[in-house]
Amino acid sequence: MSNVTLGSPRDLDSNAPLKGEWDALVERTNLGLGYQFDWARILWQIHQKNHDLALLMVRDRDRLVGLAPLVKKVVWQKGAPLRWVASLFALHEIHGTHLIHAEDHAESIGKVLDHLRGIGNDWDLWTMHFVKGDKQAELFEMELRRHGLHFTVADTKRSPYMPLKGSWEEQGKILQSRFRTTVRSRERRLREKGKVTLEYFDTPSRLEFGLKAIQSVEADSWKLGAGSAVTEDPKQWPFYTQYGEFAAANASLRLPVLFIDGVPVAYDYSVYHKGICYLLKTSYRNAYRLDYPGTVLRKLVVENLCAEKAEEFDFLGLDEEWKMKWTDVVKEHIVYTVFNRNPRGQYALLMGNVAKFVKNIHRRGAGTPAPLVHPPSEP
Repeated sequence: MSNVTLGSPRDLDSNAPLKGEWDALVERTNLGLGYQFDWARILWQIHQKNHDLALLMVRDRDRLVGLAPLVKKVVWQKGAPLRWVASLFALHEIHGTHLIHAEDHAESIGKVLDHLRGIGNDWDLWTMHFVKGDKQAELFEMELRRHGLHFTVADTKRSPYMPLKGSWEEQGKILQSRFRTTVRSRERRLREKGKVTLEYFDTPSRLEFGLKAIQSVEADSWKLGAGSAVTEDPKQWPFYTQYGEFAAANASLRLPVLFIDGVPVAYDYSVYHKGICYLLKTSYRNAYRLDYPGTVLRKLVVENLCAEKAEEFDFLGLDEEWKMKWTDVVKEHIVYTVFNRNPRGQYALLMGNVAKFVKNIHRRGAGTPAPLVHPPSEP
């Protein structure tokens, strides 16, 4: 018989005994780097001062079969403060914010819901993100209905990824002919301007130089003026510097920097796991924007990935125009919003229904109704 216990901050220390159990569970469920102990550990350390965090652990006797690191904060809706609960992984998501559970213990999801219902008025809204069609999304929805909770399901984003062929020559054939010509032209013009080199700074001895190169690029990036430069974010930059140390030591970091005559002009910050390269951050120096260093960097990185027989390049994030020039396939994401049965949760549900009713009035002509609120299957 499995049961839920509440972990402590000490369980997420770098040398905590939980680390081995946690990573073994993630490996068995094939969830990837974004759910590993050290990813969660660094997020916890960075955000624990500003958020209320909790670690729920589900054990069957002494065996760890489920994990739910959660974050709670206050959000405002129509002038009312609502206590919002989400996965800790929502603070830096790769693909979804799954609960971690053993394949033979899917009831762990129900145990977490039992716990949340048991603490009653401690929360009002709970959101969970999944890739559309994910098996856990089906299990989650089934448990929500069984527990009598109202919820909505809505599309959130389309995240591009690029399956990789055996060589760059084969890869280039799947690009649209006009863009393929553009890539060749941009690389040629850039090489005419100076010596173009691509260097990787993803080992422990080279990481510091790579991080300094990122800072140099971001100092002249368009993102600086837009307020989205990673080096200026008080939560993101500490995450990337700390996680970089772990990933470099474990050979999962990919930090390529493109140089022109020794000047860093573009970079990627990626992680590599089981044949897939996940692009977490990228940018270029604004002074070189008309030379398209980002396009050249992408071409060289993909060429190297093909050479090492990688299977996929995952752009992550939204289906922005520049990404969709490289691929035409996406992973569609959905979000579940769960409403507690307390007064504030029901208020949020009511306000959501009113907003959707108004949107539907305006969408009737377009034939795109707003997402429905799913009633509980039991009163």
